Amino acid sequence: MQVDPEQIVKEDASVASLPDIYFELEQAIDSPGASFEQIGDIISSDPALAARMLKLANSALFSIQNPVDSIYTAISVIGTQQLRELALATIVMDSFEGVDHELVNMLDFWRHSIGCGVAARVLATYRRENNVERFYLMGLFHDVGRILLLSQLTEKEANILIQAEQEDLMVHHLEQKSLGFDHAEISARLLQLWHLPNIQQEAVRYHHRPLEAPEELIAACIVHVADWIAHGLNYGSSGEHYVPPLDETAWEHLNIPVSALETIVDHASTQYKEVVDLFLKTH
Repeated sequence: MQVDPEQIVKEDASVASLPDIYFELEQAIDSPGASFEQIGDIISSDPALAARMLKLANSALFSIQNPVDSIYTAISVIGTQQLRELALATIVMDSFEGVDHELVNMLDFWRHSIGCGVAARVLATYRRENNVERFYLMGLFHDVGRILLLSQLTEKEANILIQAEQEDLMVHHLEQKSLGFDHAEISARLLQLWHLPNIQQEAVRYHHRPLEAPEELIAACIVHVADWIAHGLNYGSSGEHYVPPLDETAWEHLNIPVSALETIVDHASTQYKEVVDLFLKTH
């Protein structure tokens, strides 16, 4: 029986569509006349989101000397564009709450995802890319398709994970062979349903084969290298038992000297601890 990847993505209504509060927030941020007060009122309508944003503004990521005690001040500290991306990260992680599988522990899954997101943000920062938080989202969401595969095709995906470990194979190769697509494609289709920009969709879809990205080669290379860094540093696990091989050409495309890798890893490690504490302590 042929599996339809589109159906897998649309099957779970709780993750196929984002909650209204995200679109309200996005509309307010994009509105030229919107004030911090209006944006703050939207965030304050969701106590959990408001608490997370306050905690973020007071974290070492922003190095603020005086404590931030209002959501309006938090918005000014974080910035509206970063606020949009970080609010989306919070909303998506919360939407998957309660999902678990014996082969993929969700705490480890999000640790790996955060590690990849942070590494992508650091790489993007080093390259002086615009809006580095969008690269954090690319890394954070690069493997979410695996959760859907475990939810919708539980036995098939479980067998793939077991076979990959037993035979020392990469999971995405077995997914392609068994299903005709892999978790990266499912992840990208989900981002498409969420109406996220093409740069994020492509970076996620092609993170295992970045040189095939038709339009967003650099973004795909950034997520590919970030995934390699997160695996190499053993930041959680999304079900893969081995470090995916680094495509050296992808690294060359980033035009980052090898001598900078140690500094990049150090910065990623520092931020990783901060973000894990921020996003996972309440999960």
